[in-house]
Amino acid sequence: MKNYLNQHVGNCLSFSEIEKIVLESTIFNDSHVITEIITPLIQEGVLTKLNLISARNYKKDSYRIEKQSVLKGLY
Repeated sequence: MKNYLNQHVGNCLSFSEIEKIVLESTIFNDSHVITEIITPLIQEGVLTKLNLISARNYKKDSYRIEKQSVLKGLY
């Protein structure tokens, strides 16, 4: 996941694309995508939630990769 993000800075991804990458490349299951991946990446400034649907709806939204990730432990 970390390598993918670092290689695609500037691109936008839907929640389903992020979920697919996480499920294929980590030991996390679908219930961890928001709490363990998306929220920490937003807090770090790696992802920006575009709020295309609403600010509270994470699963139907898209995200822009703003910068390379330096989170430790992110696969």
